[in-house]
Amino acid sequence: MYGLIESLSELLRIPSISGNEKECKRALDFLLEVGNDFGFKTGRAADGKVGYIEIGEGQETLGVLTHVDVAHPGDISQWETDPFSPVMGGGKIYGRGMVDDKGPAIAALFAMRDVVNASKKHRVAMNKKIRMIIGTQQKSGGGDMREYLLENPAPSYSFTPDGKFKICNLELGTLDLLLSFPMDEECMQIVDIKAGNGTETVPDLCKIKLRDGRVFATRGKAGHASEPMEAENAIFEMTEALARLKRRAKAEMQEDTIYRVLQRMAYGFEDGKGLPIGIASMPNEFRDVWGENRVAPTGIFCKKDRLFVNINCHYTVDTTDVYIIKTIRKFFKNEAVRVERIASRQPSVASKGLPFIGELREAYGNVMRKPCEFGVNTVSTYAQIVPNTVVFGPSMDGVPDMRHRTGEYMKLKDLMLTEMIFSRAMGNIVFKNRSFCLGG
Repeated sequence: MYGLIESLSELLRIPSISGNEKECKRALDFLLEVGNDFGFKTGRAADGKVGYIEIGEGQETLGVLTHVDVAHPGDISQWETDPFSPVMGGGKIYGRGMVDDKGPAIAALFAMRDVVNASKKHRVAMNKKIRMIIGTQQKSGGGDMREYLLENPAPSYSFTPDGKFKICNLELGTLDLLLSFPMDEECMQIVDIKAGNGTETVPDLCKIKLRDGRVFATRGKAGHASEPMEAENAIFEMTEALARLKRRAKAEMQEDTIYRVLQRMAYGFEDGKGLPIGIASMPNEFRDVWGENRVAPTGIFCKKDRLFVNINCHYTVDTTDVYIIKTIRKFFKNEAVRVERIASRQPSVASKGLPFIGELREAYGNVMRKPCEFGVNTVSTYAQIVPNTVVFGPSMDGVPDMRHRTGEYMKLKDLMLTEMIFSRAMGNIVFKNRSFCLGG
């Protein structure tokens, strides 16, 4: 029989970095193995890219949407421990995926076991199903979940433990833009540049190579691109380093495409919101309810005779992807910018009136002894894809957002509290005879 810490440690050891199909499948296989060991119903869908673990009976299904693909750890030399060799110290568990999303996936699975044990102990039947749906491509756009929904009905209502412990019924839209710029070989002073390991991660390392062969690097602090102000973008650090060049060297750089684009990006995006280029957010009094726009360059590289830049945006319901694209193109018009790729997901809103939300709030309040507020999720999750889904957990109030960061960790106490909250919320729903569908 698997224990929680043992299961979590084993899962964290699997380097299921987004895009590594083999390791993502191995991580999925392990979770399904634990589910089988518990005696739960398990299965696969979407050509093996999605797995599910199910308990209970009934017409309604509570979905728990998780994923085993994780963000690239970035510059491993900046980690104090191996990102895929979990370490416990100071009451914390360190490892890539601890918060996003392996830790909460394990907590939810063990909460399901708690519900089954309670059903047996108290001889109370579950009159609804709980289905944990486990993806392997959440970080790369959620195509796995879309494929799952083509083959299977959506759960009646769901939560995804992929954010903070609020009821996040509103999720910002996500836009990824890959831009390219022509490079004039005769004017090149910087012949190569590289930064970025994922479209939604602020890079922690940027390297350039000069015409004379010298190589320079700048370091930043990785973080999720939805909260760029909480990170330190290595691309901006490089821009600042180049700005300190001696006058003659700087003059020679003025005609270099990479140098000019770096300068332009720092001016337009270093605030993390895009305000200098005209991407306006809502007035302050509405931001707690609706959020605000976020913009960050997350990658830059050269290929043949062009410079490529990835811009990641998270935008509110009063902003459109078309408007952002138009604004960014206008901002770079003097550099002959070309849009190479657009990937966009619209903001999602789930009704605050969904009956099951009340049971989530009750569970949180009972365990934490304080009310569970509504909030905005700035990060793209499966809530953008699966209807009637809210983000619920796992990060507690006052705890730094460790998603995509170097040294990702979760407090052991918070992990245990997460299991308790999920267990009570699940029990609240499956042991009651009433319907939790809207209008049910």
